[in-house]
Amino acid sequence: MTHTTVDTALSPLRPYEPDREHVDLLETGADVPSGPGGPGGKPNGPPIELRHLRAVLNLILEVRAGYRPPAQLHALVHPRLVRLLSEEPTVTTGRYTLKSVRACRVAPDAVEACGTAHSQGRAYAVVARFERADQGWRCVCFNLIRPRRT
Repeated sequence: MTHTTVDTALSPLRPYEPDREHVDLLETGADVPSGPGGPGGKPNGPPIELRHLRAVLNLILEVRAGYRPPAQLHALVHPRLVRLLSEEPTVTTGRYTLKSVRACRVAPDAVEACGTAHSQGRAYAVVARFERADQGWRCVCFNLIRPRRT
């Protein structure tokens, strides 16, 4: 009886994010770096501070939970996002507590953030994108990712 051997070795993985060295991560209390060498070139103004980013996310979560009217977000988020938040039904899981926030500059005038929000013993993912406008940094995209109901 003859046995044939099959090469079952796995191929080495290639880096998923080849430009990772160009992405500047935020640490707690830091600004998004504004110098050259980041993705896409030099930013056009001051960086966004992580505490400002966190404050805006907290306000949006309060709107989603029904503790704050969407109209209070006009200066901080894009008008389209204000409209979407006012059209969505409020989430009835209670007040959210934003636990962690991480962000990175993905373009000279754009920062993407992710984090976790907790409510009634459950953890939810939070993702957002901030872009620099004439009035300053504004949230242009926000999503609270909730588990699927089975």
